[in-house]
Amino acid sequence: MYAVIGRVKIKPGHEHETLAMIEKSGVAMVSGFPGSRGGYWAHAVDGEDLIQHSFWLFDGEEGARAAEATYQMLRAMPDAPATLISVEVCEVVGSGVAHRQPPKRASAPNRVQSVACGANPARAVNAHFPYPAAGLPRAAGPCRED
Repeated sequence: MYAVIGRVKIKPGHEHETLAMIEKSGVAMVSGFPGSRGGYWAHAVDGEDLIQHSFWLFDGEEGARAAEATYQMLRAMPDAPATLISVEVCEVVGSGVAHRQPPKRASAPNRVQSVACGANPARAVNAHFPYPAAGLPRAAGPCRED
């Protein structure tokens, strides 16, 4: 299994636009790559800049490399709502699943949902897919209280 791990800096004033882009086209785009297992997007909760992290999973390197190339296209898009910081293709070498109940929340399957992280409820996004990615429970969010 392979992962594409990307980081972008959201330009000021484009926070809502980037969240809408994930729901409108991001989930479908990631799902369209060969061997896609799903993806997650999260915003850093600390720091002055709004940094978005993308974590996309693939069965093979081919799909991961195709996704990496698409992610790299941000470099040539000066009017994009975010600036590329980095993107890497990684081989997944381990995984784990916490055996606890996910937080209860009303959500429709196969939708992007904002999840509260810290003091700002719009700081993280969890893309739900028809099946768990890398063994993660379907309702798992990027931020949970232990």
